[in-house]
Amino acid sequence: MYYVYFLKSKKYNESYIGSTNDLRRRLFQHNKGAETSTKRYKPWRLVYYEAYQSEKDARERETKLKNHGNAVRELKKRTQRSLKNGAKKGLPSTTFRKRNSDLGLPSTIFRKSKNGAGFTMIEMLAALFVVSVGIMGVFSLVSQTISYISIISSRLTAIYLSQEGMEIIRNIRDSNFLKINKGEVVSWDDGLFNGQYYNFDYESQAIPDNINCSGNNHLDISGDFYKCLVSGRFQREAKITKIGDNQINVVIEVSWQERGRAHQVVVQESLYQWYKSEEE
Repeated sequence: MYYVYFLKSKKYNESYIGSTNDLRRRLFQHNKGAETSTKRYKPWRLVYYEAYQSEKDARERETKLKNHGNAVRELKKRTQRSLKNGAKKGLPSTTFRKRNSDLGLPSTIFRKSKNGAGFTMIEMLAALFVVSVGIMGVFSLVSQTISYISIISSRLTAIYLSQEGMEIIRNIRDSNFLKINKGEVVSWDDGLFNGQYYNFDYESQAIPDNINCSGNNHLDISGDFYKCLVSGRFQREAKITKIGDNQINVVIEVSWQERGRAHQVVVQESLYQWYKSEEE
Protein backbone atom coordinates (compact mmCIF):
# COMPACT_ATOMS: atom_id res chain seq x y z
CA MET A 1 0.00 0.00 0.00
CA TYR A 2 1.01 3.62 -0.51
CA TYR A 3 0.02 6.41 1.82
CA VAL A 4 -0.46 10.17 1.70
CA TYR A 5 -0.25 11.51 5.24
CA PHE A 6 -0.87 14.74 7.12
CA LEU A 7 1.19 15.46 10.28
CA LYS A 8 0.84 18.15 12.96
CA SER A 9 3.72 19.30 15.16
CA LYS A 10 3.03 18.81 18.88
CA LYS A 11 5.09 21.84 19.86
CA TYR A 12 4.80 24.25 16.94
CA ASN A 13 2.02 25.49 14.74
CA GLU A 14 3.41 23.63 11.74
CA SER A 15 1.94 20.98 9.48
CA TYR A 16 3.48 18.55 7.04
CA ILE A 17 2.26 16.54 4.03
CA GLY A 18 4.18 13.65 2.50
CA SER A 19 3.82 10.21 0.92
CA THR A 20 5.39 6.82 1.69
CA ASN A 21 4.96 3.07 1.33
CA ASP A 22 5.51 2.45 5.08
CA LEU A 23 3.53 4.83 7.25
CA ARG A 24 4.83 3.59 10.65
CA ARG A 25 8.46 3.77 9.59
CA ARG A 26 7.99 7.21 8.04
CA LEU A 27 6.39 8.65 11.20
CA PHE A 28 9.21 7.15 13.27
CA GLN A 29 11.81 8.81 10.99
CA HIS A 30 10.12 12.21 11.34
CA ASN A 31 10.14 11.96 15.14
CA LYS A 32 13.78 10.78 15.24
CA GLY A 33 14.86 13.81 13.16
CA ALA A 34 15.87 11.80 10.08
CA GLU A 35 14.03 14.19 7.78
CA THR A 36 15.91 17.50 7.35
CA SER A 37 12.86 19.59 6.62
CA THR A 38 10.88 18.42 9.67
CA LYS A 39 13.37 17.68 12.45
CA ARG A 40 13.29 21.18 13.91
CA TYR A 41 9.51 20.85 14.48
CA LYS A 42 9.42 17.41 16.08
CA PRO A 43 7.70 15.64 17.73
CA TRP A 44 4.96 15.04 15.17
CA ARG A 45 1.58 13.38 15.45
CA LEU A 46 -0.43 11.76 12.65
CA VAL A 47 -3.65 13.70 11.93
CA TYR A 48 -4.87 12.04 8.76
CA TYR A 49 -3.81 9.63 6.03
CA GLU A 50 -5.11 8.13 2.80
CA ALA A 51 -4.20 4.67 1.50
CA TYR A 52 -3.77 3.78 -2.20
CA GLN A 53 -2.92 0.55 -3.95
CA SER A 54 -1.23 2.54 -6.73
CA GLU A 55 1.94 4.52 -6.05
CA LYS A 56 1.05 6.84 -8.94
CA ASP A 57 -2.32 7.68 -7.34
CA ALA A 58 -0.61 8.49 -4.04
CA ARG A 59 1.95 10.74 -5.71
CA GLU A 60 -0.73 12.56 -7.74
CA ARG A 61 -2.75 13.17 -4.57
CA GLU A 62 0.29 14.56 -2.74
CA THR A 63 1.10 16.79 -5.70
CA LYS A 64 -2.45 18.11 -5.73
CA LEU A 65 -2.32 18.91 -2.02
CA LYS A 66 0.99 20.74 -2.48
CA ASN A 67 0.05 22.77 -5.53
CA HIS A 68 -3.65 23.53 -5.05
CA GLY A 69 -4.70 25.77 -2.19
CA ASN A 70 -8.32 24.67 -2.42
CA ALA A 71 -7.36 21.02 -1.92
CA VAL A 72 -5.37 21.83 1.23
CA ARG A 73 -8.14 24.01 2.55
CA GLU A 74 -10.67 21.22 2.05
CA LEU A 75 -8.36 18.76 3.83
CA LYS A 76 -7.97 21.10 6.82
CA LYS A 77 -11.72 21.57 6.96
CA ARG A 78 -12.20 17.81 6.98
CA THR A 79 -9.65 17.32 9.78
CA GLN A 80 -10.30 20.46 11.82
CA ARG A 81 -11.19 18.58 15.04
CA SER A 82 -8.11 16.40 14.76
CA LEU A 83 -5.92 19.45 14.20
CA LYS A 84 -7.33 21.21 17.27
CA ASN A 85 -6.73 18.19 19.50
CA GLY A 86 -3.66 19.13 21.55
CA ALA A 87 -2.68 21.88 19.06
CA LYS A 88 -2.42 25.65 19.36
CA LYS A 89 -5.34 27.78 18.32
CA GLY A 90 -5.79 28.51 14.66
CA LEU A 91 -5.20 26.39 11.62
CA PRO A 92 -1.92 26.70 9.70
CA SER A 93 -2.29 28.69 6.54
CA THR A 94 -1.48 27.37 3.10
CA THR A 95 1.72 29.39 2.61
CA PHE A 96 4.32 26.68 2.01
CA ARG A 97 7.87 25.88 0.99
CA LYS A 98 9.14 22.72 -0.69
CA ARG A 99 12.22 20.69 0.30
CA ASN A 100 13.73 17.47 -1.01
CA SER A 101 13.13 14.39 1.13
CA ASP A 102 14.67 10.94 1.06
CA LEU A 103 11.38 9.17 0.52
CA GLY A 104 8.29 10.06 -1.50
CA LEU A 105 7.78 13.42 -3.16
CA PRO A 106 9.27 16.72 -1.95
CA SER A 107 7.86 17.52 1.47
CA THR A 108 5.73 20.55 2.25
CA ILE A 109 6.05 22.68 5.39
CA PHE A 110 2.97 24.82 6.01
CA ARG A 111 3.83 28.02 7.87
CA LYS A 112 1.49 30.46 9.46
CA SER A 113 1.13 33.56 7.29
CA LYS A 114 1.41 36.98 8.89
CA ASN A 115 -1.68 38.25 7.17
CA GLY A 116 -3.62 35.02 7.54
CA ALA A 117 -4.43 34.99 3.83
CA GLY A 118 -2.06 32.32 2.53
CA PHE A 119 -1.76 30.85 -0.90
CA THR A 120 -5.49 30.82 -1.62
CA MET A 121 -5.61 34.62 -1.32
CA ILE A 122 -2.70 34.91 -3.77
CA GLU A 123 -4.54 32.62 -6.15
CA MET A 124 -7.69 34.71 -5.84
CA LEU A 125 -5.83 38.00 -6.43
CA ALA A 126 -4.06 36.55 -9.45
CA ALA A 127 -7.36 35.31 -10.88
CA LEU A 128 -9.00 38.70 -10.29
CA PHE A 129 -6.09 40.42 -12.01
CA VAL A 130 -6.34 38.16 -15.07
CA VAL A 131 -10.12 38.62 -15.26
CA SER A 132 -9.80 42.41 -14.87
CA VAL A 133 -7.22 42.63 -17.66
CA GLY A 134 -9.47 40.54 -19.89
CA ILE A 135 -12.53 42.69 -19.20
CA MET A 136 -10.57 45.89 -19.80
CA GLY A 137 -9.28 44.51 -23.10
CA VAL A 138 -12.77 43.58 -24.26
CA PHE A 139 -14.17 46.97 -23.18
CA SER A 140 -11.38 48.79 -25.03
CA LEU A 141 -12.01 46.75 -28.18
CA VAL A 142 -15.78 47.40 -28.06
CA SER A 143 -15.20 51.12 -27.45
CA GLN A 144 -12.80 51.39 -30.40
CA THR A 145 -15.18 49.47 -32.65
CA ILE A 146 -18.08 51.80 -31.78
CA SER A 147 -15.83 54.79 -32.41
CA TYR A 148 -14.76 53.48 -35.83
CA ILE A 149 -18.36 52.73 -36.82
CA SER A 150 -19.41 56.28 -35.93
CA ILE A 151 -16.54 57.81 -37.93
CA ILE A 152 -17.23 55.57 -40.94
CA SER A 153 -20.91 56.57 -40.88
CA SER A 154 -19.98 60.27 -40.77
CA ARG A 155 -17.49 59.83 -43.61
CA LEU A 156 -20.11 58.20 -45.83
CA THR A 157 -22.43 61.16 -45.18
CA ALA A 158 -19.60 63.59 -45.99
CA ILE A 159 -18.90 61.77 -49.28
CA TYR A 160 -22.57 62.09 -50.21
CA LEU A 161 -22.61 65.82 -49.36
CA SER A 162 -19.44 66.48 -51.37
CA GLN A 163 -20.85 64.68 -54.43
CA GLU A 164 -24.12 66.56 -53.98
CA GLY A 165 -22.20 69.86 -53.89
CA MET A 166 -20.54 69.03 -57.22
CA GLU A 167 -23.90 68.03 -58.70
CA ILE A 168 -25.46 71.36 -57.61
CA ILE A 169 -22.80 73.24 -59.60
CA ARG A 170 -23.32 71.00 -62.64
CA ASN A 171 -27.08 71.65 -62.47
CA ILE A 172 -26.51 75.43 -62.44
CA ARG A 173 -24.28 75.13 -65.53
CA ASP A 174 -26.70 72.81 -67.36
CA SER A 175 -29.64 75.12 -66.52
CA ASN A 176 -27.73 77.89 -68.23
CA PHE A 177 -27.32 75.68 -71.33
CA LEU A 178 -31.12 75.17 -71.44
CA LYS A 179 -31.70 78.92 -71.18
CA ILE A 180 -29.25 79.54 -74.03
CA ASN A 181 -31.02 76.90 -76.09
CA LYS A 182 -34.32 78.75 -75.53
CA GLY A 183 -32.78 81.96 -76.80
CA GLU A 184 -32.19 83.65 -73.46
CA VAL A 185 -29.11 85.79 -73.24
CA VAL A 186 -27.09 84.29 -70.36
CA SER A 187 -23.56 83.12 -69.90
CA TRP A 188 -22.90 79.38 -69.51
CA ASP A 189 -21.31 80.04 -66.07
CA ASP A 190 -23.97 82.49 -64.88
CA GLY A 191 -24.55 82.08 -61.10
CA LEU A 192 -21.09 80.59 -60.51
CA PHE A 193 -18.74 83.18 -59.04
CA ASN A 194 -15.02 83.08 -58.36
CA GLY A 195 -14.28 82.50 -54.68
CA GLN A 196 -14.91 80.26 -51.66
CA TYR A 197 -18.47 79.85 -50.43
CA TYR A 198 -20.34 77.90 -47.75
CA ASN A 199 -23.90 79.17 -48.05
CA PHE A 200 -25.65 76.85 -50.51
CA ASP A 201 -27.70 73.67 -50.50
CA TYR A 202 -29.59 71.40 -52.91
CA GLU A 203 -32.20 74.12 -53.68
CA SER A 204 -29.65 76.81 -54.59
CA GLN A 205 -29.77 78.36 -58.08
CA ALA A 206 -26.52 80.25 -57.63
CA ILE A 207 -23.34 79.97 -55.58
CA PRO A 208 -23.17 81.79 -53.26
CA ASP A 209 -26.90 81.58 -52.47
CA ASN A 210 -27.57 84.89 -50.77
CA ILE A 211 -31.34 84.44 -51.01
CA ASN A 212 -32.10 81.12 -49.32
CA CYS A 213 -28.85 80.55 -47.41
CA SER A 214 -27.68 84.01 -46.42
CA GLY A 215 -25.54 83.59 -43.27
CA ASN A 216 -26.28 79.87 -43.10
CA ASN A 217 -22.84 78.31 -43.47
CA HIS A 218 -23.50 74.80 -42.05
CA LEU A 219 -25.41 71.71 -43.08
CA ASP A 220 -27.60 69.39 -41.05
CA ILE A 221 -30.74 67.32 -41.38
CA SER A 222 -33.92 69.35 -41.74
CA GLY A 223 -36.87 67.15 -42.53
CA ASP A 224 -35.57 64.50 -44.90
CA PHE A 225 -32.69 66.47 -46.43
CA TYR A 226 -29.49 68.25 -45.49
CA LYS A 227 -30.17 71.99 -45.65
CA CYS A 228 -28.14 75.13 -45.00
CA LEU A 229 -28.45 76.24 -41.36
CA VAL A 230 -26.81 78.72 -39.01
CA SER A 231 -25.21 75.82 -37.12
CA GLY A 232 -24.92 72.15 -37.91
CA ARG A 233 -22.74 69.08 -37.87
CA PHE A 234 -21.14 69.55 -41.31
CA GLN A 235 -19.71 72.46 -43.23
CA ARG A 236 -19.42 72.38 -47.01
CA GLU A 237 -17.13 74.73 -48.92
CA ALA A 238 -17.14 75.30 -52.67
CA LYS A 239 -13.96 76.76 -54.19
CA ILE A 240 -14.70 78.04 -57.70
CA THR A 241 -11.87 79.16 -59.96
CA LYS A 242 -12.56 80.36 -63.49
CA ILE A 243 -9.84 79.60 -66.02
CA GLY A 244 -10.35 81.45 -69.27
CA ASP A 245 -13.76 81.64 -70.92
CA ASN A 246 -14.51 77.94 -71.20
CA GLN A 247 -13.32 76.23 -68.00
CA ILE A 248 -14.11 76.27 -64.29
CA ASN A 249 -12.18 74.34 -61.65
CA VAL A 250 -14.33 73.28 -58.69
CA VAL A 251 -13.18 71.89 -55.31
CA ILE A 252 -15.78 70.73 -52.77
CA GLU A 253 -14.61 70.15 -49.19
CA VAL A 254 -16.89 68.79 -46.47
CA SER A 255 -15.51 69.04 -42.91
CA TRP A 256 -16.72 68.08 -39.42
CA GLN A 257 -15.47 67.49 -35.87
CA GLU A 258 -15.74 64.07 -34.21
CA ARG A 259 -14.02 62.38 -31.26
CA GLY A 260 -11.93 65.49 -30.72
CA ARG A 261 -10.49 65.43 -34.24
CA ALA A 262 -11.11 67.31 -37.47
CA HIS A 263 -12.19 65.26 -40.51
CA GLN A 264 -12.73 66.22 -44.12
CA VAL A 265 -13.63 64.80 -47.53
CA VAL A 266 -12.52 66.57 -50.71
CA VAL A 267 -13.62 66.12 -54.34
CA GLN A 268 -12.62 68.23 -57.33
CA GLU A 269 -13.56 68.47 -60.97
CA SER A 270 -13.14 70.75 -63.99
CA LEU A 271 -16.31 71.92 -65.80
CA TYR A 272 -16.27 73.10 -69.40
CA GLN A 273 -18.33 75.11 -71.82
CA TRP A 274 -19.20 72.28 -74.24
CA TYR A 275 -22.56 73.56 -75.51
CA LYS A 276 -22.76 74.91 -79.07
CA SER A 277 -25.84 76.79 -80.13
CA GLU A 278 -27.37 76.31 -83.62
CA GLU A 279 -26.22 79.79 -84.64
CA GLU A 280 -22.64 78.82 -83.84
